[in-house]
Order: sequence, then C-alpha cells, then structure tokens
Amino acid sequence: MVKEYDLRNWQWVCVKRNDVHFLISLQTFDKDPTTGNFHVLMDRIGIYAYVGEYSPIEAQTKMMITNIELPIDDEKMKELANMIKDLSECEIFKLQNKFEKVRSKYQLV
Repeated sequence: MVKEYDLRNWQWVCVKRNDVHFLISLQTFDKDPTTGNFHVLMDRIGIYAYVGEYSPIEAQTKMMITNIELPIDDEKMKELANMIKDLSECEIFKLQNKFEKVRSKYQLV
C-alpha cells in the first residue's frame, strides 16, 4: 500500500487573468531527467497555467519552474506579475479557451 502524501503544509495561490487560471506554488514540482522521479524544490516558485478544469496530474507534469525563490520582495513580485500577464496573453491559452467553450456547449467528454 502506498503511503498517502501529507500536503497540510503545501502553500499555493490561485489567480485568474484573461480566462487563464494560474496555480502559483511556493514549492514547485520538478522531475529528474535521469531517473524520472518527481521531487519538490522548496522555496522555489512554480506556475501551472491552465484553461478549463484543474488537473492534479498536469499540475505536476506541466508546472513551469521559475527562477524566483522565497522570500519574495517587491522586485520579485513585479517579475511574477509580468510572467502571469505575459502567459495570460499567449495565443495557446486563447485557443484552449475557445476549445473549452465548444466542449462545454456540446457537453463533450
């Protein structure tokens, strides 16, 4: 039996901009390229951007690792805000948003 993870101390912030959801993790996931094992980079900011439904699997596999580390000062906060702004304006998220609207309209699974 696999022991369950204790995520009581996990910290994140969820924001939405231009119909793009962002999970900003204060401890980001990383995958070792040699072993394929997942591990956590403590005090490193990670961003999972998505349109539609949240996926915990994608949150692990598609999280973007930033160079921003805790503690966050005003300069780091501005950099993070600029990242969120620029990501929210990417065409891929606009296309995904259109896709999700069609999927929802026709109740596609």
